[in-house]
Formats: sequence, structure tokens, C-alpha cells
Amino acid sequence: MLTKILMGIQFDLPISEQPFSELAEKIKVDEDYLLRKVNELKTKGVIKRVGIDLNYKALKESYGALIGLCAPFGKISNAAKCVNAFKPKHNFWRDHWKYNLWFTLKAENKSKLREKVLEIIKKTGCTDYVFLPTIRIYRMNVKYDLINGISLSSGRIEPEKVEKLEELGINEDFVKKLVNLKISKRPFLEFKKEGYCETEVVDLIVELMSKGIIRDFFGTLNERKIGFNVNCMFALKVEENDDKVSLEIARKYPQITHLIRREADENWPYTIYFMLHAKERDQVENIGNKIIKEYKIKEFEKLYSLMDLKAETILC
Repeated sequence: MLTKILMGIQFDLPISEQPFSELAEKIKVDEDYLLRKVNELKTKGVIKRVGIDLNYKALKESYGALIGLCAPFGKISNAAKCVNAFKPKHNFWRDHWKYNLWFTLKAENKSKLREKVLEIIKKTGCTDYVFLPTIRIYRMNVKYDLINGISLSSGRIEPEKVEKLEELGINEDFVKKLVNLKISKRPFLEFKKEGYCETEVVDLIVELMSKGIIRDFFGTLNERKIGFNVNCMFALKVEENDDKVSLEIARKYPQITHLIRREADENWPYTIYFMLHAKERDQVENIGNKIIKEYKIKEFEKLYSLMDLKAETILC
């Protein structure tokens, strides 16, 4: 029953005024039981949140980059604290002989982002790093197949460009409130005090999904709490057209949760990045190696996560 609920909340949650009622009907469980279990799982941290997955490209801080830092072993803890003070989306210690601390940051433009990175680097006391700005996101959809033990995205390809919420006259702060909804029979009822009826909120979500501003509507799980202790970032240098290869990989491999094309750095030639998550390392290796072989990739890196430095969680 637990697997059925967690799979349902990831892949079958309807966008409606009473999403849990409809989900309960879909997976054939009592609605009150479903609400009780989902609230319990959220309290335990198994479910991190239920709501929209908002595309940051529609926000004011829409310029992103991945940064790889060379942190000596004795400085990793201090460097991680310096990075965390800037509220990165991700911050991981990864298994690489040189660049071992990897984090993502966002800003309004490339210049401001580089300034922020330089400030962080100065505070860490480390000097060697790579700065990898995002060119295009093809997929960013983190879901887990609890039956087969490997990540499984919705498979959609992200639009190359999305409109800004500000340009559409939609309040950014209001939309951000839809990321983490109250688990109740009518979760959108609470927005009545802000002047929105339930139907209006549901219609807004549907509209923004059609524009790619909202990626998805589902329950986000904590991978460690469900036994997914292996995740790996693959970095590829391709001989062909980066965009063509990225699109092909995204369409063929739904197991990939993130697929992003980035600018290369003079010390880091890789431009295509994808993530795989699983319960066992062999599952990650099988998919990753298949992609490397299929596209005849000669230069690549596999960077397995050793620790989530934001959550201070040790990984396998």
C-alpha cells in the first residue's frame, strides 16, 4: 500500500480542486486514509512537499550555473558552510580527484552570478574552480520508480524558452506558495484569503504548465528515506552537435532526472550533464554506460555523490 501511495502521488496526482480525492479513487484507497498517510509521510520527511515544480527560468533570478570547487579534504566542511550561506539549490561532495564540491547557484544575470561565485570562492579560501553556466535545460524532473529501484522522470522535454511571471503580470511570491501545499481535502481553499477561488488557482496551474512555467504537479520524495542512496552526475564531451545529442538522450532515457547543456570551462571540457538515481550502483552504471557507448563518448566523467552537504547526509 505504501508503494502504491508514493507512486500515485508522484505520477498520478490530478490538478483539480480535490486532488487527493481523485487520487484516492484512482489508486483505490479511502480518501481519509490517503490524507492521513500522506500527512504522516510528510511529517516523517519521506514526502518533502506536494505541489507545483516551478521552472526557475520564469523567475527574476533566472540565470543559473553549476560550480565545481577543488576543496582540500580538511577544508570541505568549512567550504560547504560558506556555500550554504548563499542558499544554493544543491551542494554535494562528489567523488572526483580534483573538483569535489559541486553546487548550483542562480542570479539575475551572468555578471551578478559570477560576482556571487567569486565572493563564495574568496570566503572558502579555495582558488581552483570551474564555472559552468546553463545553456539549456532539457529535463529537470525528479521522480522514483519504487518498483524497479531507479529514477523515472515524466519524460517531457522542457521548452527552450519560457516567459517570465513578471511579464505575464503574475505575482511571483504567490506562485511560489503553490510549491508546498497543505495536505487536505481542498488544498487550494486557503488561497481564498488572497482573492483567488479554487477554480482560479487550478486554472492558473494548468495555464502555467502549458507555458512550461510550471513543470509538473506532484509529490516530491526524499530519496534517502525511500532507499535511493546512489546518485551520479555524468559529464560528457561530445563530438557531434550538443543540442541534437541532448534531445536524443532525453527522449530515449526517462530514467534521467536532470539533463542540462552547459558552457565548458577552460579546465573542464564537458558540456552535457545528466543525473541518475538508484538503489544500487549497478543500475546507474548500466544506464550511464549504455549512453556513453551508444554515442561513442570518449571523454566523460562519472561523479558519484558522497554526501549531501546541504542536508549533511552521507550517501553510498
